[in-house]
Amino acid sequence: MDELALLKDFRLEDAATDGAREHARAALQTAMNRRRLPRRYAIALAFVTAALLAAGAYAIVHEFVVGATAPKAVNAELKLEVGNLFDSELIPWRGHPRNTAGPTRVAAAADTPQGPVYLLMTPLRGGGECLFFYTGREDGPPPPGSCSVGKPLQPGRFSYFTQNITAAGAMVIGFAPGAIRVRYAGSSYETPLGWFIVPSRTNEILTAYGAHGGVVARVPLGQSSPPVAVPRSKPLRGPVFPEPTGPSRIIVSAQIDSARSGSTWVGVDGRLRVAVAPAWKRRRCIYAYVTRPSANDVDHQCSWPGLRARQLQVFPTPVGWTSIVDSRRTWVTVLVLLGQVGADIVRADVRFSDGSTALMTVRDRVLFYYVPRKHFRAGHRPAEVVARDANGQIVARKRLPFIR
Repeated sequence: MDELALLKDFRLEDAATDGAREHARAALQTAMNRRRLPRRYAIALAFVTAALLAAGAYAIVHEFVVGATAPKAVNAELKLEVGNLFDSELIPWRGHPRNTAGPTRVAAAADTPQGPVYLLMTPLRGGGECLFFYTGREDGPPPPGSCSVGKPLQPGRFSYFTQNITAAGAMVIGFAPGAIRVRYAGSSYETPLGWFIVPSRTNEILTAYGAHGGVVARVPLGQSSPPVAVPRSKPLRGPVFPEPTGPSRIIVSAQIDSARSGSTWVGVDGRLRVAVAPAWKRRRCIYAYVTRPSANDVDHQCSWPGLRARQLQVFPTPVGWTSIVDSRRTWVTVLVLLGQVGADIVRADVRFSDGSTALMTVRDRVLFYYVPRKHFRAGHRPAEVVARDANGQIVARKRLPFIR
């Protein structure tokens, strides 16, 4: 008999040392009867195979233990991934974590035809946590399921969602308050943190059990717990994303000679433009670009509302495009401060954390500033926008979200 076949026949439910030995003993007895091996070879083979199966059982049980800390290599990988979650900000924001606050724990696990899949919970420095899906079969770091900054991720009531996970298939991920175990489609799953992950099935009921042994939730997956009653509001008449209702106009154009590619600065030769267009219901489209955006991308920038006379709006806005860097097509990004001002505002300045200031462009009530490389460094970053009227009086301020 093929010993590899014996190993493949080892199942997850045999993942305990005693179970592995019993499984090995029964399988080897069958093999000996079939092939009539000499006794001394059969005994040697029994010892070798039992040792292999017991070691395999130990690895499956002890490498990922639900409720315990994930293996060191996985912890190191997720620690690095958390540091990369907010890289698209270019300049880090206050309150957004750059590191973990403790070890990653295995919140839940499930077996699939493709292999096991794990739900991992990583605490964030400054509060909050991230949920990761992990199989060990990913090409690259595990993708985050969702993150909550500053507060715990778990919802206040039973909830779930379906996710198609690479190398695992369609899975149902959810949270059952007070549950330590769930049963679904004939299988039981430990849920010491309240989170569960199960293979997606149709017309199956998930039952969650608490520490006292009683049922805390019983839900047909495909419908969540009864929705909370909310007051009905009048439906919004109009497009979800307003479209331009007239031609666009370029109101600002600036030459760019450097941009970010990941964490590296590279030389580029491009022109940054800011365009405006009228939109539905007295809104405006305001967008910045180097490579002309698609109509769909423009539609997402067409919800700028009208402002009161002394009102100020400004947002950090990454602008990306594909540039030729060292003879290769490379995605690069620059940072602009983009917004709008009310009719009384004629001037705006950006103040930096080192005490210096720079004049912003105010044109057609659009506010614009391209953040140069020198102001990406800590201690020199944009800190505040100050708006003034025609008499030079300060009429509005906006604190920027960056770490100084």
